[in-house]
Amino acid sequence: MTAGQELAQEELREIEAASEGAFEVLSVRFPEGDHRSAIAEISVTCFDMPYAEGGIKLRDRERFLIYIPPDFPFDVPSVYTPHRRFSGNPHVQWQTYLCLYQSRNTEWDASDGMFGFISRLELWLRRAALNQLDMEGAPLHPPVAYPTERITVIPRKDTPQVQGTAWFGYAKLRNVSSYRIDIEDWIDISESVTQAAVGAAILLTEPLSWEYPAKAKMLLDQVEKNGVSRAIIRLVMALAADANPADSDLLVIIGAPMRGIRGSHQLKQHLTAWLIKKEMVNGLRLIPNKYSTEEGFRVIGLEVEKLMGKWLDLVDVAWCTVREDRPEIILPRDTGTPMNVFRERTVAVWGCGAIGAPIAETLARAGVKKLVLRDKGIIAPGILSRQPYLDEEIGYSKVGVLAKRLRQIRPDILVIEPKFEDVKSTVLDSEDWTDGADYVIDTTASLAVIEKLESRRGKSTRRVPVASMVVGHRAQQGLVVVSGSRHSGGPVDVLRNVKIAACSKGCLGDYVDEFWPAEPRNDVFQPEPGCSEATFVGSAADSIALAAIMLNLAAVDFHEIEKEADTEDSATAHFVAQPHTALPGIPLYYKFNFQSDIVIEDPQSNFQIRISQAALSEMHTWVRRSALIYGEKAETGGILFGGRDNACRVIWVSEVIGPPADSESSCAHFICGTNGVAEANEEKRQRTRGSTQYIGMWHTHPTSLPAPSETDFLAMHALVNADEPSTHKHLLLILGSDSEQSVELLSGFLFSKKDFGDLEKFGVLERKIQVSALGPLTPQDIIVDQAGRRFMVLSDMHFGTPESSINVAQFRDPLIDYMVSRAPWDEIVFTGDLIDINLSTFTRAIEGGAWQDLNGPLFGFRQFVQELDIRMRRQSPEKGLKHLTQKWIYVPGNHDYKIWDMLSSKLVCDDVLASGKKMGSVPTPVMTGKWIGEESFFAGIFRTYCAQNQVIVEYPNHEINFRQEKMVLTHGHYLDSKQTRFNDLSDYLSNFKSPEEIRKARRRIFIETAQYQTVANTISFTMGFRGLANVLVGPDAFGNKIKKLYHQVGSSLLILLFPREARKGKRLSSKQLRNMGCYLEQFCQYKKLPRWFIFGHTHHQGKEKSNLGVDVYNAGSCYSDRDIPITFLEIETNAQGMPIIQLMCIDRNGNVKRTDYS
Repeated sequence: MTAGQELAQEELREIEAASEGAFEVLSVRFPEGDHRSAIAEISVTCFDMPYAEGGIKLRDRERFLIYIPPDFPFDVPSVYTPHRRFSGNPHVQWQTYLCLYQSRNTEWDASDGMFGFISRLELWLRRAALNQLDMEGAPLHPPVAYPTERITVIPRKDTPQVQGTAWFGYAKLRNVSSYRIDIEDWIDISESVTQAAVGAAILLTEPLSWEYPAKAKMLLDQVEKNGVSRAIIRLVMALAADANPADSDLLVIIGAPMRGIRGSHQLKQHLTAWLIKKEMVNGLRLIPNKYSTEEGFRVIGLEVEKLMGKWLDLVDVAWCTVREDRPEIILPRDTGTPMNVFRERTVAVWGCGAIGAPIAETLARAGVKKLVLRDKGIIAPGILSRQPYLDEEIGYSKVGVLAKRLRQIRPDILVIEPKFEDVKSTVLDSEDWTDGADYVIDTTASLAVIEKLESRRGKSTRRVPVASMVVGHRAQQGLVVVSGSRHSGGPVDVLRNVKIAACSKGCLGDYVDEFWPAEPRNDVFQPEPGCSEATFVGSAADSIALAAIMLNLAAVDFHEIEKEADTEDSATAHFVAQPHTALPGIPLYYKFNFQSDIVIEDPQSNFQIRISQAALSEMHTWVRRSALIYGEKAETGGILFGGRDNACRVIWVSEVIGPPADSESSCAHFICGTNGVAEANEEKRQRTRGSTQYIGMWHTHPTSLPAPSETDFLAMHALVNADEPSTHKHLLLILGSDSEQSVELLSGFLFSKKDFGDLEKFGVLERKIQVSALGPLTPQDIIVDQAGRRFMVLSDMHFGTPESSINVAQFRDPLIDYMVSRAPWDEIVFTGDLIDINLSTFTRAIEGGAWQDLNGPLFGFRQFVQELDIRMRRQSPEKGLKHLTQKWIYVPGNHDYKIWDMLSSKLVCDDVLASGKKMGSVPTPVMTGKWIGEESFFAGIFRTYCAQNQVIVEYPNHEINFRQEKMVLTHGHYLDSKQTRFNDLSDYLSNFKSPEEIRKARRRIFIETAQYQTVANTISFTMGFRGLANVLVGPDAFGNKIKKLYHQVGSSLLILLFPREARKGKRLSSKQLRNMGCYLEQFCQYKKLPRWFIFGHTHHQGKEKSNLGVDVYNAGSCYSDRDIPITFLEIETNAQGMPIIQLMCIDRNGNVKRTDYS
């Protein structure tokens, strides 16, 4: 007896003691020695188990024998009945063995021991009594036939449909080995078959017993009950025997409809295989002689049939093991996985190394119809550490060895074409570079291969989706790019796009450094120093892991391309990293999606010009701006930035800018200036690590075809001969229209010095032109009052306070330059706390002046306006501040609430008295207002520089409409309960239901907010004192504020000690988000909520999505936030007139860029 068997006995006794007689241990017999099972006889009460028709009829008590293995509880016990009453039911084998588990390995819990085993036995008995061992709708447990032969039979072809009567015929066999036979097809009995490996096949219309008999007589009896006589069975056997070669065994396949889902009326055939030895097969061959016209042969046939009939009643059935592989029966283990996209497809794999070889094997197992393998590598000793080759295969070609191995996975199904060839000089020089494949996967890591693919793909009439994969130099990171069949570019194009996109994402810095290092990598790995090609360092585990992940990602993209026709022109890129390399702030996975570019051709240079959608949209924006300022017929233009690849004959236009400040624009011509171009070029080159830089210029012909004029030729001639900007070829893009100005046209021209040889010699220049139609000139493309609108939102500039970054020229000047360079704006919006008259004075905030804690004078708002005007006039003398923006919008906040207070007082008092009316004729309080131009004394600051009606002061909100959607901009102090005398909007307003109650509540909040701001303005020296005033003038009785006063005094002391840090805001809280919803719905009473909500106040730039579906943005401030001196928002509408909101900043180095908090 082993310790485990002793444990089992203890647990059985515990169950017995707790069962109150329902469970009894009758005996436990322990074997001699430690290698045999102990046997426990138990008795279980079953009288209370309900019974249903078709179930097993249980007695009041049932006895069972439990065989306890020596290694219990790690080995599973078995349970038998001492009788055969349960025989013939599902999940009862060998007439007495009860099958309690579908999967013993996964369902058996060793920690439950006998407690779990007896619970499982009870569950089995209850289900058996209810006829629920196979539940309705669940897969049927197949019948069992206990094998006695070592041969395994594998059916691979679905059986014929059996309806009405049994089906008789042949199973076409393939002898794979001495121990394996495959069923490859089914042949009807009516067809002639000779000298072929076939088995006799009988497919029945009714089920047989759950346990197939071991005796042939019992089996034939069951088949006869199915309507098939013994004579027919013998005849089918005889015909099959006669069709086989002499002296061969015979396989008899018997099928019965017993596979599928319980309750289904369309059950599949369950197949069993009976092997008849050749000695008896020779006798079966003689049975058909009974139909002979020769009397002698007929007698022999009849006699042999009698003998065979007797023999069949005496012998055992030699059952073979059957392992199903029929599609109608088997669910592939990879069902529902990304790899399913490759099933029955042709795939070409370029490269059979550390990445390509495991990918090829995965594809073979995924069920591809055909694999085309390309590699010119030879197996060398060093690669065995991570590539799936053997020592004995050294010196052979990779493709040959790999193809041989993969064929063994699916030998008669998978077609493999190994190509021991260089990809560049073979398939990429052929008419069909795809090899007829549905997908191409490049794992060569060769720039030359994908460069040539890029060139070849553009000229090919047949395109398929392509994936290209590469791993980092230490196999820690991978990059896979996927290009759809109709995408404007291939892998080179997508790699360029993902590099540019990744460079703008701070969190992807490690990936950028890995795949596009700023400096050439010094730690190049050569397996054989001095003479071998550089490769990555990594194990088989590394390469297999990355290959599998990247193949899955590519498969998902291929599936999306196949599922959605719209995605065929898209492309994706995926960065992946192995989990063990994880570092804080660096994602293990990141995905990019890319749209197709607009593609045009330059027939003269044979270059393809690819223009990004963003670049074209930007050109449209500048066209609109020019139309607004100079008229619709005036030409405009600007500078192009992108890249050029001479090998691929492709030039990319990724970014554009508008006309430099020294440009000249008129209806007759456009002369592009150069001011600021060098700086812009350097910024883009640095930002994209050289992928985006100056490539040429663009301009418009608003009323004519986009053909170069004489002025254009002369301008390009001057450019190609100039030293700066330095590029060997200059691109010229022209936007024009047809004669009716109804279709937008585009053409591109790439110029180099040699293009102007004829011009210099003969004064004549001929140029081929290819014009591309972009589409009708409709509001969809250039919406004069919607598309291309641009807005700037500045909040919390706090002019007059020493902490504001606006006082520092290093940060202020880039902001002013940026505002000027992006002019003209539709609106520049100041969302509150523009001039700080809580912590400063009007004079200091507007005019500037000295401040004892500041190294240098304060920079006032008037100086800011003056500097903007000066910079605008530097661009062009006739331009000034009036050309900077169409409107200046000022929404006062809490630190400049006095502006609103003065304007509303003027409305209800000064203006009333001046008009001779009685006081009170204007209802108070004035909760909203709008003052335009001279109505606002604030407009006087701009009087010298621009039209007065451009200046608007609004309170408490400013609204911008984008099509049918609204954007609300406000300061945001109403979301802060401290600013509203502790009237928390969401808590306070929720107490009121009727419109009149809500009206009064709104009025109270507005008045108490005004009261608080008045007190705060009076006590305006430090935030500590102002916080103390919050408590003293709160809405509740002083006694109820004692506890708050206690906390406030403590915070006030901290503020007095650290005043600058205390002025910094906090991130938008969930409470403030709720207050925002209440502010919009109840305080402002918007019947339809705005789509966008922009505010300031917290000094903490960011964006969130509220549960009301409103996109919430914080514009930031000129107080340093997360070590960023200045933050703001830029809004630009797309071609459909909808806003794209971008978080922007001035960093510590004075660079203007998009904010990235990742």
